[in-house]
Amino acid sequence: MFSTRKSVERIVQGYKNEIRRQISKTTSVTNSDAMAPRLDQAMQDEAIPKKLLNLQKYHRFLSTLNSQQLPLAAQGLAVSKDQGREFMAVFPDIVRDLTETGKHYDVPEASKWLAKLLQYNVPNGKKNRGLATVLAYKMLEKKENLTPENIHLANIMGWCIEMFHTHQLLLNDIMEGREMRRGAPCWYTRADVGLGGINDAILVQAAMHSTLKRNFSDKPYYKNVLEMFNEMLLKSSIGHYLEKSLARTERPDLTQFTMDKYVAISKYRTAYYTFQMPVSLALLMSGVDDPETHRQAKTILLEMGQFFQIQDDFLNCFGDPSATGKEGTDIQDGKCTWLAVVAMQRANAAQKQVLLDHYGSAKPEDVAVIKSLYEELQLPHTYSVYEEATYDLLRTQIQQVTRGLPHDLFFKILDNIFRRNIVSAQPNITLATNVSIESPSKKEKDLFVDMLPTVVDSVVYSQKFTQVPEVASWVKKVLEYNLHGGKLNRGLSTVFAYKMLEKPENITEDSLQQARIMGWCVELFQAYLLVLDDIMDGSSTRRGVPCWYRRPDVGLGAINDSIFIQSSLYQLLKTFFTGKPYYTDVMNLFNESLMNTSIGQHLDFIMAHRNKNDYTLFTMERYNAIVKYKTAYYSYKLPVSLGLYLTNNADYNAHKQTEEICLEIGRFFQIQDDYIDCYSDESVSGKAGTDIQEGKCSWLAVSALQRCNSAQRVVFETCYGSKEPAHVERIKQLYNQLELPKVYKEEEQATYDTIMSKISSLPGSLSPPLFTKLIDMIHNRKV
Repeated sequence: MFSTRKSVERIVQGYKNEIRRQISKTTSVTNSDAMAPRLDQAMQDEAIPKKLLNLQKYHRFLSTLNSQQLPLAAQGLAVSKDQGREFMAVFPDIVRDLTETGKHYDVPEASKWLAKLLQYNVPNGKKNRGLATVLAYKMLEKKENLTPENIHLANIMGWCIEMFHTHQLLLNDIMEGREMRRGAPCWYTRADVGLGGINDAILVQAAMHSTLKRNFSDKPYYKNVLEMFNEMLLKSSIGHYLEKSLARTERPDLTQFTMDKYVAISKYRTAYYTFQMPVSLALLMSGVDDPETHRQAKTILLEMGQFFQIQDDFLNCFGDPSATGKEGTDIQDGKCTWLAVVAMQRANAAQKQVLLDHYGSAKPEDVAVIKSLYEELQLPHTYSVYEEATYDLLRTQIQQVTRGLPHDLFFKILDNIFRRNIVSAQPNITLATNVSIESPSKKEKDLFVDMLPTVVDSVVYSQKFTQVPEVASWVKKVLEYNLHGGKLNRGLSTVFAYKMLEKPENITEDSLQQARIMGWCVELFQAYLLVLDDIMDGSSTRRGVPCWYRRPDVGLGAINDSIFIQSSLYQLLKTFFTGKPYYTDVMNLFNESLMNTSIGQHLDFIMAHRNKNDYTLFTMERYNAIVKYKTAYYSYKLPVSLGLYLTNNADYNAHKQTEEICLEIGRFFQIQDDYIDCYSDESVSGKAGTDIQEGKCSWLAVSALQRCNSAQRVVFETCYGSKEPAHVERIKQLYNQLELPKVYKEEEQATYDTIMSKISSLPGSLSPPLFTKLIDMIHNRKV
């Protein structure tokens, strides 16, 4: 059915030898966003500019510049207008499912924000990746399986890719300081967003995972789909790192512009998730999970992705802005483009000096000098020859390498690239509360810490980094810096929960090692959140050392580094737990925790942006919601639920019962923490309370507003949130006047009794002593 591996490799090698010296690079995510114009914009023949670039003199077959040669099919992604409308019709249902299902009924404003976020950012691009997924599925699936239900699922999968893409764009815009995206202001530049856009990107990613779970969790290919998304997250971050590593100085170091680096960047930054991902997902949906079939498809698609990126580089420099719809800025930005790399290869000493003097400058005269040099080196002609040769070679490769797969699918993608249409078409917020739910023995903590080198090595020495060893070195540095120095409470609690929930005869050294690795997955989750949290807060130090983004060699690149941390979590799960029956359940749990924590973050964002004297949001309902989403879910529920899964307990009722108790314990902890912040002896608690000075929505503040009269409310509004010592003392006096210490003691005892009653009703298999120990450690804290 398939050609042999040797013949495949000979064809690929022949192809590479033919064009290797003329290929490479990627621009940013945004530049690679266009295989075709938006399908929801009608294209009229008269809209195609009659004027062709004067560079057509180089080659009469230079299709990239010749809009008159464009066939009708190339004006879209080889799909009909009906398909475009069908695709768009699915999006409102996805948003409705995410925001109106009642799952987050206690925070309706967060659901409204998510709807606004998705509608502003997701559906307004060209949607090439999503549409390609649907197209590929329809061409790969057997006709008898192309039911309305399955086609609807393919459209949903396409929108999941679009949400993945949006997550990348939101973070990319912040890192690059872009102002506009798709003709509208970038999301983070809006007055009501700012650096809260980082959390919004997490929300979009969490919405993607929620949509996948809702629609595909019962499908046999669900695990492979999750792993595909996780893998593409890592690939994209590698590409971003490689690209940014060449732009760490004020002017580009052109001696670093090699073809090997360009090829690596274009593969990781563009080809993987723009070309391979849609087709691979469609293959999985059509029941094809044969590794050889996927490998052959990947080989073709990655070569197409590189072809696409080289063409994109050429258009950026020589395309007519009235036709491409954008001004090219690769020269001004000092990008490592195919044109720049080939120019460095061909230039003599004098010409190289011209490049060094003028490349990367925003001055129009310098840009003109570089373009003139490109023409002097005959790069347009070189490109035109390359384009024709590559097209022919790829067609041959498709015919010989993809036997058993529909050739028409790959031909359509290729033709869309080859005849590509160039017609225009800082609030102070925190993600985590310093929660301690276990005081482990020194021995257990030492054993846990001893696992860290194994954890890091299993990530950085995986095959995913074999072609980019410099990225592996960087990721190791990222992980070691951000995982050291914390209390490790959540990770240790995972191990503790496992030991308490597992049958004694099943606890072995191997099973404990697995539990410790799972605990490090929780610590990776925490580190991912904290790196982003520090950026949004503008924090200076974390755990006694400078925040990661504060390092001179990092900056806003820390956003991409946080994705490396998140990807490492997924890589650990795949490496150590892929054969376990609870593997997909654990991935779902982490993704759900991501959604809940980002909702809690958004609630904080709203509080931070309220009018200073507006305390209408200081209600017990809002307080309970913030505690649940910010603290209880991933500080209590996550470790305990993971402990259950490690014992192979996936029973829904068991997890529901433990969730209810964990959320109650989380609330109990936070109320006590708020009280300690105000009333504790600093020599005992180890920290000076700052909730009053920072105007936090604490249990004490909410309770005071519930109980105070109008005169006392004036005092509260005047003094709360002030750093003046006299104002802080006046608030404490008000708390005492309202007898809040007494109210707290009553609340504490009532909550404790309620939780203990629920614990007593747990079956023995859920280890009531586990929860008793958790609640007692909080109840017995000194204030």
